[in-house]
Amino acid sequence: MKNAESDDYLQITSPTLWSLDEFAEWCSSCETFEGDKVKILDHIKKGLEMVIDNKYIEEGVRRKAAELHRNFKDCMHSEVTIRCFLCYNLKRLSQGTIRQLEERLFVCLSPLASCGTSWDYSLPMLNYSFAMACKWKLSKSTKNYFELLGSRYETKRKLALIENQKTIKLAEIEHIKVSQLRDHTESTMRINQHITDGFETFTKQAQSKERSRRTADKRNAKIFDRQLGAKQDLVVIESDHDEDEDSSIDKDSEIEEVEESERSTKRNRIDPGIVSDTVQIESTPTSNLASILRAYCLKSKTSPFDPAHSYILDLTPNSKIFNEFGEEKWIELLANKSVGDLSYYHEIDSITDKLFGPSEVKMSLLRARQSWKELINLTALPYDEKFSYAREDWEKVVRWAGLAVEPYLDAFEAIKSPLQPDCQEREWFGDYVMPLLGKVLKLDGVCRVPWGEISVQASQNRRNREKDVLTESVDRAHMADMLCVYDDYEVICLLACGGPYDSNPTKYSSDKFKLIRIMKDMLDELIIKFHGAGMNSTGLYILGIQTYLSDVSVYLMEKKEVYHLHLLKNFSLPLMLTSYRKLKIAIQWAWNLRGLLNGLVHKLDGLMEPNGTPPPRGPLYVLPTTISPRKRKKSKSFTK
Repeated sequence: MKNAESDDYLQITSPTLWSLDEFAEWCSSCETFEGDKVKILDHIKKGLEMVIDNKYIEEGVRRKAAELHRNFKDCMHSEVTIRCFLCYNLKRLSQGTIRQLEERLFVCLSPLASCGTSWDYSLPMLNYSFAMACKWKLSKSTKNYFELLGSRYETKRKLALIENQKTIKLAEIEHIKVSQLRDHTESTMRINQHITDGFETFTKQAQSKERSRRTADKRNAKIFDRQLGAKQDLVVIESDHDEDEDSSIDKDSEIEEVEESERSTKRNRIDPGIVSDTVQIESTPTSNLASILRAYCLKSKTSPFDPAHSYILDLTPNSKIFNEFGEEKWIELLANKSVGDLSYYHEIDSITDKLFGPSEVKMSLLRARQSWKELINLTALPYDEKFSYAREDWEKVVRWAGLAVEPYLDAFEAIKSPLQPDCQEREWFGDYVMPLLGKVLKLDGVCRVPWGEISVQASQNRRNREKDVLTESVDRAHMADMLCVYDDYEVICLLACGGPYDSNPTKYSSDKFKLIRIMKDMLDELIIKFHGAGMNSTGLYILGIQTYLSDVSVYLMEKKEVYHLHLLKNFSLPLMLTSYRKLKIAIQWAWNLRGLLNGLVHKLDGLMEPNGTPPPRGPLYVLPTTISPRKRKKSKSFTK
């Protein structure tokens, strides 16, 4: 059965095919009207009037509805005429015959279609009605026909009810099957777990019995040695040697456990000067962030991979520690960062306007290529001493913007675009990401930006700081996909996860966890170097970049009591011409990254305070980084 409210005839039918006959037939099959002629006619009248009165519908459609409405009114007028004819001129007919004639004329309209135009009741049609009335009075099949008309709606309704009951029964059967499968799977898993537990218990009991047997054998050997007299000393020595050998094995295992615990303690150990400084800082009212992080880490719901374990306060939108602070305090923490408004991109507004044009104008491929060709002749803006680039570097800036855009235009113009689902991580990162981000960081010629698989020296130094490298094995460094280095300072790192269509949520989560720890290691290395040189390390920060599919996220980390992690921006790179304007935001934020890098380089170049004397060197205060927890083996689900 159809529902008149969800899909009306006037909505699902093209206006050119509208017909009053089909509209009435459609209404008679709807469950809402229940075969009631009054409801059907009322619905037809209101539906046509709503279309006529709606000014937002096209004029041609409204004219079609008005034409049908006029025909409908003529039909109603004809109906009144026929009723009068039946009442006053056919008095010899019984009331039952008159009602049957009315139903024949006004509910089932199709028989009238052969007597003229639909819904047009003229004088010949009245004569036809009179003749039909006389014939119907003597017809035995007329009664059966009108009884079928009355029962048609009930038959359709019962069929729909049967279909609904059938669907419900099938759903119940499917639910029973799923429940039985789940119960069978759970019972199988319980049996397997019981077998595993029994095997472990049996192994432990066997080991205990073996130890008891060996102890009893040694005791019997001692008793036998005492009875031998002359050979007692030799046997006792050999027996003692066996005991010493067994005890030495136990002692070796104990020593290894102690050494492992000592190494773990060394990794997180802070010298006495740092400890005293920590106590002094935490006693102040502003040092409660570390205690909040420690209390948060003690909660059972806190993941062992949460950055709070390493005293990193996650201030990104996806942070899980948000509920530990009030809304006002959270807003204050978000606003409290060393960098201010990132307005560097205003320096290249003329370049982005030339490449991408006004936002309200649709950018075609031909227009985009023409703008790119004309970019080399772009005149520089009046130079301001506040600009982050030198006056003579304007051509370098224009050349970089052109090189960043060119690979995307080449891909959009290609017969088969290389930006397809088979585009892998190295191709995507090397051909499309590096021209945008890598080249802008090298624009001033003061930084090295290697990419590929680059070892982060700061992470290796942290892992081996407390080790004796002459006697202990050296741990390797974390690997980055791109690393920006100024002199000996590692200042920006990037981790890439897959190509533009290669989705791997597990690797993405692992990279985000690793990126935060690399940024902390790099920041700690800066603080240690500044402390060693007697310089003020306040205001230092590290930048981190994470790419996943076509998305790029830019993070900033700085230290204020604890390590603050901010998300500066998240933007996307275009994969089709329709999203070409996304590249404008990407270029602006690549330029912002260069501005942040220059600000950090300026800080790193400041060897002395403005008064010319180095600040007093206090105790070094570096919060420890926890050891990465072991990953559990993923459990497979047996139920769908």
